[in-house]
Amino acid sequence: MKEKIKSFFAAIGCLLLIMAIQVVFGMILGMIIGLVFAAKSASSGGGMDIEGIGNFVNINMNLILILTNIVVVITFAIIYKVRKKNIKEELQFRKTKYINMIIAVALGLSFWIFDSGVLSIIYEAGFLKESFSYMEELLSPITSGNLILTIISVGIIAPFVEEFIFRGVIFKILNKNISALWSIIIQAILFGVFHLNLIQGGYASLMGILFGYVTYKTKSIWPAIVMHISNNVFACIIPLIIPESVLSTGVYIAFTIIGIIGIAVSTYVIRSKNASEEENLEIKI
Repeated sequence: MKEKIKSFFAAIGCLLLIMAIQVVFGMILGMIIGLVFAAKSASSGGGMDIEGIGNFVNINMNLILILTNIVVVITFAIIYKVRKKNIKEELQFRKTKYINMIIAVALGLSFWIFDSGVLSIIYEAGFLKESFSYMEELLSPITSGNLILTIISVGIIAPFVEEFIFRGVIFKILNKNISALWSIIIQAILFGVFHLNLIQGGYASLMGILFGYVTYKTKSIWPAIVMHISNNVFACIIPLIIPESVLSTGVYIAFTIIGIIGIAVSTYVIRSKNASEEENLEIKI
């Protein structure tokens, strides 16, 4: 039990380290970008525009997100290097079956369809209005920026780094002394906590369970990375394509049902194509 507790708190410590890196480097980069704007404003004869600085920082939030995520990966790469551990083997950066990668795209899309349907139904029903408003406030500097930069940061870089950390580093830490089932559940909860808001945290935890299970079954982190990238890229692009006039409660219900079917079928394929007699998700902790 002592080793299990040690692994649990090591995983929490890992989460806190990631959040600290993002906060500290995010603030540093924000200040640098703000100073650049202030210098340009001063050179052109303008005064100190606090609101303008804030807006300029928000416009460049995707750039800040990309750079902080790169720092996170570099930090953990150095840690693994110092400990003389093979990061590719430890975090399961292994080749996998082509079918796993194809189904990963289908799972990413299916989860986005399911998630969009459920959240839209909850929103339309008037529940959790403050939580939705808070989430929109947090995400607006990122989602309202340049679409290409948003896709790169939110659609590609962030998913890769989050899988690297949660289905890679944290899952490995937990699974050394804790059963696979509980490792999947705990890392998924920590993934939800990482988002720091109720709405994102809720669906991120569900995503974390699905991504963790796929990583466990395929013994490779690549399918989870592809799933996550697919989910986020679809989330960036599809809402811009679908006309608001066609959206209704019936459409949201259809989205939810289609998403559930897609997740169920895709998960079944992953399970059947990666069956192994020695694998058993133990319930005990």
